[in-house]
Amino acid sequence: MLCWLSGFYFNPMYEKVKEQFNGLFDKDIKQLAVVVPDREKHTKTENLKASDLHTPLQQVCLRSQLTLTAILGHGHPDGRYACDFRTNIDNLLYPYAPSQCLDMLVDILKRVCQQTYFLYLQCNNSRIRGGWADCHYGRYVGGSSWDCNERQCPNEQCNLRPNQRADQSANQGTNQKCNQHPKCGVKSPLQSFLEDGLPGFLPHTFTTPGCKLTCSLGNHFGKPCLTPMGFADIGIVASHTQKGAYLLGELKHFCGPDSKLNKLCSYLNCLLRVAPQTLGDMLAFYHRLLRFWGDTKKTSVLKSVAFDEAVRKANFGNKETKLDVTFIHQYDSHSSNTHKNGDLFSLIICNKNENPAVPCGPYLQPLSLECCDTFSGKHSGNYLSWVVYITETFYDLLKKLYEDCCGKCNKPGTRCYDKCCDSQCKINFSYGTGNTPKQLKDVNHEDGCTSIVKCKNIHPTLYAYGFTFKSPHGLSGEKRKEMKRTCQDFCTALEKVVKDGSVLYDLVHKHIPQFLFDIREKFIWTLVALWSLSLLYLLHIAVVRLDVLRIRSHLKSPSSHRIAAQSLLAVARVGKIASVKQVLLTVIVPSRVICVSLNHPLTHPPTQPPTHSPNHSLNHQLTHPLNHPPTHSLIHPLSSLFHWSLRSLPFTPPSPPPSASFTQILIFHIFPPPPKPPYLNPSSSLIAFFRPFLPSPCPPTSLAALLPP
Repeated sequence: MLCWLSGFYFNPMYEKVKEQFNGLFDKDIKQLAVVVPDREKHTKTENLKASDLHTPLQQVCLRSQLTLTAILGHGHPDGRYACDFRTNIDNLLYPYAPSQCLDMLVDILKRVCQQTYFLYLQCNNSRIRGGWADCHYGRYVGGSSWDCNERQCPNEQCNLRPNQRADQSANQGTNQKCNQHPKCGVKSPLQSFLEDGLPGFLPHTFTTPGCKLTCSLGNHFGKPCLTPMGFADIGIVASHTQKGAYLLGELKHFCGPDSKLNKLCSYLNCLLRVAPQTLGDMLAFYHRLLRFWGDTKKTSVLKSVAFDEAVRKANFGNKETKLDVTFIHQYDSHSSNTHKNGDLFSLIICNKNENPAVPCGPYLQPLSLECCDTFSGKHSGNYLSWVVYITETFYDLLKKLYEDCCGKCNKPGTRCYDKCCDSQCKINFSYGTGNTPKQLKDVNHEDGCTSIVKCKNIHPTLYAYGFTFKSPHGLSGEKRKEMKRTCQDFCTALEKVVKDGSVLYDLVHKHIPQFLFDIREKFIWTLVALWSLSLLYLLHIAVVRLDVLRIRSHLKSPSSHRIAAQSLLAVARVGKIASVKQVLLTVIVPSRVICVSLNHPLTHPPTQPPTHSPNHSLNHQLTHPLNHPPTHSLIHPLSSLFHWSLRSLPFTPPSPPPSASFTQILIFHIFPPPPKPPYLNPSSSLIAFFRPFLPSPCPPTSLAALLPP
């Protein structure tokens, strides 16, 4: 990846990717107001433009070659010369599509930043702090699992006899006396890390390379994909042998706190609105967002004020809606008594101007911390969404970290639990009695207590979750004895953060659910009312017959009930009645069925007046007996009725009775083959097929006899 970045500056896709930066901004404004860190004022505001990404990208590409040179040297015949770092002799892929090339660039920058930043922090600390500043790497250096080397160890930290001189030369021959351990070799954890062979810090494997690497290791939710360093043959390819302090000088400019790499990654995270994906990313997001929350008026407009406005917009502009998240990461001092309630500051930093009380300490440093320090008020809605929907995952992952770390160090019978503290340590005695006070003031660890930075279990576990130690210098107690911390201290502090009743627990299980309920309350009760009404209706029709509900049409006009005649007459007026040879009309009344045949003549002339007047009231009660003969014969051909209605009917057809308000009229336009329609014959196969599903034929009674009283 360093070779890819080094050669990217000289690739034709470099200029095309720079043009892609313009698409990350609004077309009209072309700039974004952001909050960035500042050493003097903590934070400051600036207008981010596309051109502000060009210089960091250029510096990252150029310094990639310098970083490779610091690791491998300038080259030799058996290795690779530094000039080849930019010539792409490995035929690395640069996607032709600018958008795909930008995606690959973002993925590579993120992976390179995480791995090199961890390497930078390790090389920034000496052996007593658990660092690699004094460790060798390069040519003729073996890893921690490599067999003995033929060269004499110039680093006197190996298990040599006390009578060996510390100033002997590195090229001492192998035929020296045995009591000087001539074949111990140079073994270094730094070399093992570069070779991807350091136990506890092994990388993941990847498959299907493309615009984005796919990790083949499963079941690492909340943990970052550990990218291999890729210097497996550094002992042969490298042209020099150096220490970690030498590598630190170049890494400081490449990936240090003020480096262009961190600034470029931070800008891209802000513009692309990349949500936190790992536990380290989540803690870095909360720490950078909530620290200096209302520092100045200018920064508060883009942070606290914009966040509160996003909270109100989420509830449709309700000004009474609030969501306070600052109490989980509000004070870095113990005077506020928030650390005993699980404030996140108890895991990251304590005020150095005060006497920090056990168990709080600078334990955790996210590897992506420097890439999460740019925020914009325009994206406050995204930050609110992350807080609402990621906090529960963040809490669960912290509990998982507590189980993984403290399950190895804080259980009776483990090495750390039995031997991490001196027998005279008062803090360890307080832990053993089970009556640990909330804050142990003026009580320190003894010189015989083992610092957490020397624990073989904690650091690899933290690295797997995307962390390293925040301040190995302070945790080791090298200069300030009261700052010394052990594995048990870390487990106790982490337990306070994840226990029931902590400030983080209240945010996850009380404040955020209440905020979501306030937004959804109106919809919840509306749905409850609608479902309740539907349930009552279903219960009613399950007990009471549907035809006695007496529900009438909501339309007041009498024409709303004239369904059959008007529909058929409208069809006839446009000349379509001629194409309708036969009509099967079935009028379905609740609990009744009226069948009308179409093949029999009327028994009276077509001039007979209608039974019902067109102005007849809908509440008309039938006065004739139920056995009254029908006014119209049910055997009159319906086509004659239509013809008669068109020519001589001087009025609007009558309205159906009130019980027909729920009538359903099914009209089937059937075009039978001439000369006879066999399917209208009662003995036809079609009628025989539907006969089991139809009610029994209607008797020759009147319509009044069929209607309910």
